[in-house]
Amino acid sequence: MNYKKRNGFTLIEILVAVVLSGIIIIGLMESMDSLANTKSFLNSKKNRIEILDKISLIMQADIRCKIGKFVIKNNGITKQLTFTTTNSLFFNGSLPVNVSYYLKRNDKGKLFLYREEENKDMGFDTAIPLTDIFNKAEYQFYRNGRWQNEPAAIIKITLFTKHKKYSITQRAMIE
Repeated sequence: MNYKKRNGFTLIEILVAVVLSGIIIIGLMESMDSLANTKSFLNSKKNRIEILDKISLIMQADIRCKIGKFVIKNNGITKQLTFTTTNSLFFNGSLPVNVSYYLKRNDKGKLFLYREEENKDMGFDTAIPLTDIFNKAEYQFYRNGRWQNEPAAIIKITLFTKHKKYSITQRAMIE
């Protein structure tokens, strides 16, 4: 038999190489897409944790510097926590201000956790929307070995999202 020497690839070999390359490229693209989605998810979790940390620090400082009693009022959507503290976000020094934490809908109907600070002597009253991730807030106080609704020096603030709850527990310096 007489065989000719081949130079190059057959059509079938080229098609197999193209199909295999396509499968590898599609797999790499799906991996990159999955990696991008994971990165986006982790960034959103990181942002949420940073927001929760900052809110927790503000609330804890407010409660540590509390003077007077805690007052719980029903504001229609949820309960509102009000107390006097020397931890003003707007005034330097230890100027007493009334602080309230509550959930309220904004002009667009979105539910926000607000921190309101008021000083009647200075004619100052402002409410800051802290975040829109919570849909419920509860306040409990620790006294006589159990959590109860009657105000006491140790408070637990529980903030609820759709799927989780976050608790902040702090002792006030003065009951």
